[in-house]
Amino acid sequence: MTLPKLKSEMDHAVSLPGVANIWTQPIINRIDMLTTGIRSEIGVKVFGSDLTVLERRRAKSPKWYER
Repeated sequence: MTLPKLKSEMDHAVSLPGVANIWTQPIINRIDMLTTGIRSEIGVKVFGSDLTVLERRRAKSPKWYER
């Protein structure tokens, strides 16, 4: 059994719709969350002072982030 095969089998066994599994060591995952403020491997942070403009830009952005 190789690590990629094990990860693939575990992914298949515990997958949930709308939830992505990450296979890292817990301490690495926690450090990533603390340093970025994002609780996943991929995140998008948007900054600005005008909420109307931010909402308009978010509405125009691609929908890949909703998966």
